[in-house]
Amino acid sequence: MRRRPAALGTESPILSVARHVNLGLAFVLELAVYVAVALWAYLTVNAGRWLKVGSALGAVVVMAVLWSLFGAPSATVSLADPALVAFQSVWFALGVLALVVTGRRKLGIALAVLTVANLILIYHWHQQQG
Repeated sequence: MRRRPAALGTESPILSVARHVNLGLAFVLELAVYVAVALWAYLTVNAGRWLKVGSALGAVVVMAVLWSLFGAPSATVSLADPALVAFQSVWFALGVLALVVTGRRKLGIALAVLTVANLILIYHWHQQQG
């Protein structure tokens, strides 16, 4: 027996949950980039503890400002899809690079794979507009 297609505007509960999980994953991946960049900045600076902490906080602030200006769904500057994809790719790649440079290669690979899968689903499900 054939299944009838769902009515327009309805979706299965599993798909609905998957979409929400994908948005949650996007948020966790953003936080992971902040942690990775902070770790890189902390470990890169050859100075006292307070300068290390200051550089880590500064790196996070720079990344947060860039994300809020260009990458977030409610970004100040609205980028067209090709530019937005390029920005998000570079932004997340910086997090991956920060992990690899600090010796956390497996975490960098995991961040890269999860980010690619997440961004593909975000664009497939049209979730990029918040």
